[in-house]
This record gives sequence, C-alpha cells and structure tokens, in this order.
Amino acid sequence: MRASVFAAMAASAALTACATSSEPGVRLHPQSRERLGTAHRIGVVQPKVMMFELGAGGIRQPKDEWSATARANVSAAVVNSLRGVGYDARLLEPSPDLKDDLDQVRLLYEAVAPSIVYATYSQKFPGKLEKFEYSLGDVSGLLDRLGVDVLAIPYGSDEISSGGRKATQAVGAVAAILLGVGAVGRSGVTVLNLAIVDRSGAVVWFNLRGAGGSYDLRKPDSAQEMVERLVQDLPGAHK
Repeated sequence: MRASVFAAMAASAALTACATSSEPGVRLHPQSRERLGTAHRIGVVQPKVMMFELGAGGIRQPKDEWSATARANVSAAVVNSLRGVGYDARLLEPSPDLKDDLDQVRLLYEAVAPSIVYATYSQKFPGKLEKFEYSLGDVSGLLDRLGVDVLAIPYGSDEISSGGRKATQAVGAVAAILLGVGAVGRSGVTVLNLAIVDRSGAVVWFNLRGAGGSYDLRKPDSAQEMVERLVQDLPGAHK
C-alpha cells in the first residue's frame, strides 16, 4: 500500500521535476502567517526517501542501502537548513511510547502529499491552489509530548543512472548530433518536498523541488544544496 502511494507521488511530482529551469513555488495555508508566526521549535520527522538505480532500459531498481544513506543526509540537511533561518530544529527520535503516534503522522502525510502535488502542482484542481487546506488531523497532544511547536516532514525520491544507462545515453547523444536522429533517454530525477504541520494538523507551508540529473542524495553536500532550495522561501523564526 505504501509503495503504491509513493509511486503515485513520484509519478506526479516528476511532471514538475522535469521542468528543471523553473521553480514550482510554495503552497501556503490561508492562515500560514499567523500559524507560523508563533512557531520556533520545529521537530523534523524522520523522512521517507527512496533511492533507485535507473537501468539501461529505464527500469527503476530500489536500493535499500542508498536509501538509508539518503535519509540520513536529508535529515541532517533539513535540520541544518531550518536552523539557518532561525528555528530551533531537531531530528525527532521519539521514545517507544511516542514512536507509533509519530509513525502514524508520517503515514498520513504519505497519503496526503500525492494529493497536494497532483492537485496544486499538476494544476488539476486550481481551487485547491487558491484555498490550500490539507490536514493530517489534530496533533497538538503529540507536539506537547515531543516539546515542539510544529512538525517538518520531508519526503522524496532519487534516481541514479547505472553505468550501462550512461553509456547508452552517450551513444544516443552522439547519434543525435551526427545524424540528427534518435532520442536520448532522460537522466535520473531527484524530487524532494517538505511540509510544515501545525498543532491542528494543517499543512501550513509546503514546497517541492525537482531536478533531472544534477543531484545525488547519497552525497551530503548535494542533499544540503537541494534542501536549502526548499527552505529558502520559508519565513524566518520569530524569537
């Protein structure tokens, strides 16, 4: 079930990610300014990040070890970036009695995120963009127990071209240049989104970034650069 949800999000997000020359833009709850205005302590939820190897035939092969590395890099990058704009951010490592509740919040977000991307970035429902209101349900009790004001939830995927695919792309590029024919297969696509969720469970701020072939989330510097692009439009903390 979770795999199919992630696949749906990745497919719709890729529509935006392919337009690497433009920035999709932030999505804001109608009361985002008021709801973010009192937030200072941000709890960063352990992210869901999937890494794939993109083979010569365009087949995506999940890579668990790569994914674990990417999750660690994205987690650190989100914490660093939020601290950079003035928030007291920390990665949440909940005690056993809180873990199930936090996992439930993340699973709910995995269901909501594809809807946000499909409705507001693919422009399928313009009304949802004008009135951006999505919720995970009340989380006030959980936030109190965690000692944070809001949650930050990262989510994404990354594709790394295999050696065979790179060779195929190189041959295709030469043919296209010399003969004026042929098509060059796409490079791997990196997609990341980040949501800020308030006490009511409302997604008060959401941003999406995507790029083709220029990022590798297995590398800390690359993950940091992409996350900084995500966070750059987030209002700074009010201390």
